[in-house]
Amino acid sequence: MQRGGALLLLILATACQRDTVPEQQARGAAAYAAYCQACHEQEDGIGPRLTPAVLATRMTAERLFAYNRDKMPYNAGKLLTDEQYWDITAYLLARSGMAGRDEPLWEGNADFPLSLPTQ
Repeated sequence: MQRGGALLLLILATACQRDTVPEQQARGAAAYAAYCQACHEQEDGIGPRLTPAVLATRMTAERLFAYNRDKMPYNAGKLLTDEQYWDITAYLLARSGMAGRDEPLWEGNADFPLSLPTQ
């Protein structure tokens, strides 16, 4: 019985491990390229360029995630999974110099203020 319990704990611990920051940001970059880039990175795109100043208007990483989840892609909010929205949020913050996190971004650690990076 003890051996079975230890195995179960090992399985649960492995399942609960989160990806690394680079893995999350890489997934976010891929999802951003697939779902966001056409509107936000093109000269004639319908969305603004997602600069640090634009991202900071959402006040916290949690609010940025919620806005993206509820409103993006434009007129098609909640099209992606929550994990994809967290990945995109982590990627946007990292490329803007606003991340500075040593663990992947998720709902349990995203209530931090978004500050413009110092030059």
